[in-house]
Amino acid sequence: MLKKALISLYLLVIVALSANEGPWSGEWHVFWKSGAYILTLEQDGMDVTGSFEPSNGTLKGKIDGNSLTALLTNESKVSNHVSVTMGSSQKTFFGEFGNGMWLAAIRAEDDKAFNEIKIDRSSPITTLYSFLDLGNRVRAGNHEALTKVRELFHYTQERKKLRHVNRLMLARMFFGILNECTVNPIVSYKSMTAKRASVTLHQTGSDVSVPVEFIQEDDTQQWRIILPGHKMLKNHLKALLSTRGKYEIDPKDNLKLLHPRATIRTLFEQYPRWSSGGRGAVTSTMNLSEIDPSIREWQAPLLAYYLKSVFDRLVYVMYQEIPNDPKSKKPYIYFHHPIGNIIIAPYEVDGAIRWQFTPETLDSIDELYYEMEHIKPHFPTKALEENRLYFGLKGFAKDISPLLLKRLYYTELWQLLMLVSILVLAVMVSYFLKSLLMPLFRHIRFIKSSSKETITLRYLRPLQITLFGTIILYGADQLGLEDYLFSMIKSTTHLLIVIGLTWLIYNLI
Repeated sequence: MLKKALISLYLLVIVALSANEGPWSGEWHVFWKSGAYILTLEQDGMDVTGSFEPSNGTLKGKIDGNSLTALLTNESKVSNHVSVTMGSSQKTFFGEFGNGMWLAAIRAEDDKAFNEIKIDRSSPITTLYSFLDLGNRVRAGNHEALTKVRELFHYTQERKKLRHVNRLMLARMFFGILNECTVNPIVSYKSMTAKRASVTLHQTGSDVSVPVEFIQEDDTQQWRIILPGHKMLKNHLKALLSTRGKYEIDPKDNLKLLHPRATIRTLFEQYPRWSSGGRGAVTSTMNLSEIDPSIREWQAPLLAYYLKSVFDRLVYVMYQEIPNDPKSKKPYIYFHHPIGNIIIAPYEVDGAIRWQFTPETLDSIDELYYEMEHIKPHFPTKALEENRLYFGLKGFAKDISPLLLKRLYYTELWQLLMLVSILVLAVMVSYFLKSLLMPLFRHIRFIKSSSKETITLRYLRPLQITLFGTIILYGADQLGLEDYLFSMIKSTTHLLIVIGLTWLIYNLI
């Protein structure tokens, strides 16, 4: 009896401990359309309590299955209901506030996008660049970056009275203002006092300027940006937008490619979304007019990969350093190299001016990529689905012998060997098809009376030619061959396929 009681007591302790360490316990990064919090939760059975910063708020709620319904109360005693559901991985949850606004969260330790963000407040320029980096990340969809914004601002006594959401609104407006200007990394900062500094940012192509002020903390010697008030921000933004003929900020304005900054931003933001709608946007950044139209669809993903890979081996791209004057007509050279430059220039596309990477840039980008391939990238470039087999084959060839990567007339040895292998495979498969189909054709009513030579000549030979051309076409399509070589192969294989099909259809008729 005593033994059973001890076992029961032990099981109760285990259950109690597991309840306290339930799936809701831990630190979470919570974000929604206009803000973010750091939320710490503790689960005790079906009850959940917690706190969130900044706002010195509290949470109290109940669990029902895999859902949590709770009441949030901030430091101003303003309350809001929230209802969320745990994801199947137990690393995220999603739901909505009482007013219908969505929210999402991820465990702090699993938030890779947040944990890789670095903030440097050692000087005014590094503080400014840290803020611009956070703003660019949030605009690209990384809302977790909002939780770090508060580390970069100095709030006056009046600003400290504002709710966290309102402070974030001011920060967003401030970023929108700075984004309309052009930042020069070597600009001199004026010191007002030993603990203060300021810089004036200018809008390219206009006489509108914006002052940015900084203050140094006494205890840490770190710098913060002094966040202006709403009225001042509103006036600055209105002046900047009016010079561009705009009334408000359009978050997708970059897709119009109205200036070099928009083109580079579109490449960077849409490249990861290639398979989910980004392909057209990325392709639009490249002037493909000098590439054979028959191979543009195949060349576009490879050129995009080369461009992005070269960018990722350069210093970190800060969009706000790139000109954004839509009235300019002067080509913008982003990068110089003896092998080739990265240049963006204005072209007329469908009756409108669009800034695109020039044909000269695209013509040399593969050579530039190969020259810089062994340089470690700051941000590893993900191969697109269309290129995955190509780079897999190339990596396999490199593992066998680096000599296979040697180039012969702009084509690597492994590519030539694979092309020969595809030719041999096409011949073998086409002859295998003949031996496989011959018995079948001998049983067809209007053919079986024909001799083997007649069946071969009228039906099997055209099928062999069609299959031969198809195998070579789709095999060569995966090898990343140079334009001239692939264009020649594509024309030849298309001709073979047309001849084979025409021949077969004529004999069937």
